[in-house]
Amino acid sequence: MKGLRKMKELRFFSVDCDCIVQKFDESRQYLPDTLQYLQWSYYPFWCLPKTFQANMLVNLEMEGSFISQLWEGRERKVLNKLRFINLKGSTLRSFDLEITPNLETLDLGGCYDFVDLHMPVNCPKLKFLYLSGSRVSNLNLGLTPNLDTLDLKDCSAFVELHMPVECLKLKFLNLSGTKVRNHNLALTPHLEGLYGYRLV
Repeated sequence: MKGLRKMKELRFFSVDCDCIVQKFDESRQYLPDTLQYLQWSYYPFWCLPKTFQANMLVNLEMEGSFISQLWEGRERKVLNKLRFINLKGSTLRSFDLEITPNLETLDLGGCYDFVDLHMPVNCPKLKFLYLSGSRVSNLNLGLTPNLDTLDLKDCSAFVELHMPVECLKLKFLNLSGTKVRNHNLALTPHLEGLYGYRLV
């Protein structure tokens, strides 16, 4: 893996086997900044390498990884080109959407330690949000005007789906296993699939 330092033009990098992760210790120190697609199932480290700027990254997939935060400490790197994130089954605990202003898909399904999706600003590009099994307790959909799909299945701590305006683009909503009781169907007039809705 030391050879990665010499691959200054590498765009696509994929590691797809949990049985060989122990051979990649050196890679924690370096990933090429030219990467556009990074797929590493069962990534064995708790954050991305400090030297990795990720300015060109479009797609990040680390399903089943040990990653608990993207960057070490309080470091914040805004990833303007990142559009797709798949961290299903990882140990991620929180995520700040402000660092990914052009994100379209965020898949955190099966992240059982995940508690905080921070939305300090509007997320107009976000279309697909999967949080099934997480410990998130509330969301403000007024900040995601173009959301198409929201999966909150088995989010047992989830109690409030805040909708200050109509969610005209929302087509699929899964509330199975949540504690939501006050969803106003009039605010989601174009739903095609609704799961786990409670009549009260």
